[in-house]
Amino acid sequence: MKAFLRALRGELLIKVRPQGTGAKFRRCKLMRTNAGSTVVTVSSHELAVSPKQMARYAGGTRYRMDHAQREFARAVLERAEQLAQPAFVYAVHEVTGFLEGGTVQLSNRLAFPAPPGEPDAGIRRLVFCVCTIGPRLEGAVRALMAAGETLDGLFLDAAGVAFLEALSARAHETLQKQAQARLLHAGCRFGPGCGEVDLSLQKQLFNLVDASSIGVRLNEACVMSPAKSLSFFMSWTTSPISQSSRNKCTACGLTDCPYRISVPAGA
Repeated sequence: MKAFLRALRGELLIKVRPQGTGAKFRRCKLMRTNAGSTVVTVSSHELAVSPKQMARYAGGTRYRMDHAQREFARAVLERAEQLAQPAFVYAVHEVTGFLEGGTVQLSNRLAFPAPPGEPDAGIRRLVFCVCTIGPRLEGAVRALMAAGETLDGLFLDAAGVAFLEALSARAHETLQKQAQARLLHAGCRFGPGCGEVDLSLQKQLFNLVDASSIGVRLNEACVMSPAKSLSFFMSWTTSPISQSSRNKCTACGLTDCPYRISVPAGA
């Protein structure tokens, strides 16, 4: 209840456990839009992207950097941190009924498919979210490529992907805390165009959350702009959802993906 009241005041206090043993708290500034969505701005420094995370997107999971490359990667990350403008926006919609074909009815009379593989009986809310790090970083990447600085551009682009991935994880963590404040359980993230989720759902998702409040637009091909943006939806349910792993790579069917993260048995 206290977390819910803090959210109403425009600030959310999230408890996290970092690599050390103690817990700490961080604050995210919230801003509600006229369309019923909530904008959260995040410091790029707080996302704490590492050279290893960036290297994964630059050369794949098996890519290993030597000392000189790690120093170069740190310098690129510092620049990326200055260029990134991380923000996400989300909207929570009440589920009022269940339709045929695994579709749920929302309180605004719109319908949306239930998350794949999750039982719909306990779903009480569907949450729609869009994340972006803004246009500045991709503009810098284009300038580097145009100037022939291909390596710098490649690594800066990889850093942008790493920051966006860290931001989406932060958004999901925030929404998990919001669900807990309402005595509900948060489901997994599902993105249009990923796995079993059809890309065409992107248009419906954009009708359910005010992505324009963070400067994100959708074209006719369902591609977002700025390019370093992503979207997802998730359920809030009355019962815990069984998850075999917290890592999305274990649920992905692309077994030959060069970016796949190996997860220890039992994780």
